[in-house]
Amino acid sequence: MMCEECGIREATIHFTTIVNGHSRELMLCSECLNKHKHQMWDGIPLGELLQGFWKENGKEETPQLRCPSCGMDYEEFKNSGRLGCAQCYRTFSQQLEPVLSRLHGRVRHAGKVPGGQKAAPAEMDPVAKLKQEMEQAVAKEDFERAAALRDQIKALQKEAE
Repeated sequence: MMCEECGIREATIHFTTIVNGHSRELMLCSECLNKHKHQMWDGIPLGELLQGFWKENGKEETPQLRCPSCGMDYEEFKNSGRLGCAQCYRTFSQQLEPVLSRLHGRVRHAGKVPGGQKAAPAEMDPVAKLKQEMEQAVAKEDFERAAALRDQIKALQKEAE
């Protein structure tokens, strides 16, 4: 099937958008999809979509920070919704933490580790560390310690909610 946008190349991507309950399906080639990859929501730029997450207590922050590695400034990041490099995460960390917290519910990664590797204990969140300690306590048949750890886990999970 040919790309529905350019009509030149073979369509390799099935792209579906749903707006107000109505779905629209397009078959696109990778080049046509790349032209619009910065637009995720039916023509709304990603930076504009995320604009509500940048506001704190009714007023918008406007720090004059610039990444020393790639040169991106905070205003550029807010407009595009994308960071320039890994150093940007450290440079803009103070501004990113409240945004990530509102967007994801936490600021530390809690997902899978690339390549199916196990996370090192230092990289685990506190609940995962406590669960690991609890399992070790059960294996040693130290049930009092395991029960105390279980209670700590429940308290942390309740606090996170």
